[in-house]
Amino acid sequence: MTKRTWLLLALAAAGAVYLCAAVARCQVNDEAESNAVRALVAQMNRAWAERDAQLLGETLSDRGFVVAIRRLDDPSRAVIFDKASLCEAWQNLVEHNPPQRHEHRVEKIVVAGPLAYEAGAVTDVLADGETRRSQVVKVYAKDESGWKLITSVDAAPLREVLLAAEAD
Repeated sequence: MTKRTWLLLALAAAGAVYLCAAVARCQVNDEAESNAVRALVAQMNRAWAERDAQLLGETLSDRGFVVAIRRLDDPSRAVIFDKASLCEAWQNLVEHNPPQRHEHRVEKIVVAGPLAYEAGAVTDVLADGETRRSQVVKVYAKDESGWKLITSVDAAPLREVLLAAEAD
């Protein structure tokens, strides 16, 4: 993995933690903007249902999307995706080993100006019947093209970091 990739991942994670902490202190919200983010999540769910990588790609930022996902075969390592590599891996998944069901449920959205933070739950029922559930925090940004997803992180460690920061 290149230094640039590590730097981008570190900056994205630090930015997400910093921004989540700032939002926790100033609960600014806007119903119309929250609804726009909910519509983007609905588009993501539609992409899963229709197995449409282009539709999914339209929800991701062209300028700064990055996500790291724990490897199932080696949980001590992550796979880091940008927009293009995620869409490619996602298309491969839905073509060759799609879940029987995928659901992304919004639990809370906090809008703070051009940024929005979503706490959500994702459930996948795999072809073999195994169910995988995760709590996520997604960060969205609004630019001239509208709301786009810029990152998604596992909620449990993020919650732990925020609680520790709040205690300090």
